[in-house]
Amino acid sequence: MRLECSHRQLCRNRPEAVTLSSNLISQGAKNGICVSKPDIEMIQRLYSLGRAQDLHKLIIGESSFSLPPGKGDNYPIGGTDRNFEFHESFICRMAEEHLWFVSEFGPDIAKASRDGKYYSSYPEYFEKWLAIGCKCLHQEEIDAYLEAHPLKP
Repeated sequence: MRLECSHRQLCRNRPEAVTLSSNLISQGAKNGICVSKPDIEMIQRLYSLGRAQDLHKLIIGESSFSLPPGKGDNYPIGGTDRNFEFHESFICRMAEEHLWFVSEFGPDIAKASRDGKYYSSYPEYFEKWLAIGCKCLHQEEIDAYLEAHPLKP
């Protein structure tokens, strides 16, 4: 079964639907939420343009463009009503760590220390996160973010 995005104003450029479990479909239809998959190429572009901090905030739900917790499959990390396998949740968490690291220390270093703590980047998990479809993130969040912060030509 397929469910179309109900937020046409934000998803006007991405009208495709996503195949979901019947449980999530009923929840999504009840809450009137979007369920479109994120544009992987756009996420890669945002990352390459130095917007790792903004992507990090979107993933952890601290961006003003994030959907509220509990809306669909958006937040597998630390939530209760999530449609994710454990390994997908772990990949999302490690992608979050990688984006935080890059936003703090830059993309060109693998390890750093600050205040006696040691940190590492996790580019392999970021790549895995892209490969599994950028779970933890909805296209509607990206669209809202880009509407407020467009890419320069």
